[in-house]
Amino acid sequence: MFGFTFAKHLVGRLREEYALCCRPYAFPGAERVHRSAIVLRDPWCELSIGEGSTVEHGTILLARNERHESMAINSHIRIGRNCYIGQYNNLRTGGGAIDIGDEVYIAQFVSLIASGHGIAAGVPMRLQPIPEKRNVRIGNSAWIGVGATVLPGVTIGEGAVIGAGAVVTKDVPPQAIVGGVPAALIHYRT
Repeated sequence: MFGFTFAKHLVGRLREEYALCCRPYAFPGAERVHRSAIVLRDPWCELSIGEGSTVEHGTILLARNERHESMAINSHIRIGRNCYIGQYNNLRTGGGAIDIGDEVYIAQFVSLIASGHGIAAGVPMRLQPIPEKRNVRIGNSAWIGVGATVLPGVTIGEGAVIGAGAVVTKDVPPQAIVGGVPAALIHYRT
């Protein structure tokens, strides 16, 4: 009985600490946010989904700051109009920001990570400094293929295409097609 009571208490605390929004009506204008999407945000972080956009099942949208409230002033996830966010994606701010333009298509199992930590020797990982490069920006009409990972500090230009399984570590120019680990230019859209 203790386990059930504790679990009930924990769920209640999570709902108090984070705005848990798992219903389409939580985002006015959004076409659909699947009920199994996990949407969490700290009270001081913004999370917005544009008109006509869809977030599929199993996707995690986490707009929060890992360590300090003062860092979260600009921490947010903003999804533009008429976007499609496929199944089982992982969008996490951790004190950074994710800005997705209009008409963006994100396939399944994609990770957009807007924060990280240092790797200094002799300092525990939980105490590592947070790097300055921590925002992810995706231009209008971009397409991100299945299983791609976009790391902190990356801007993906308008109309760019990210190949399946790519790990994007640096900015991608508009209309570019990139792929590989790390992602490299393949050619430009014509």
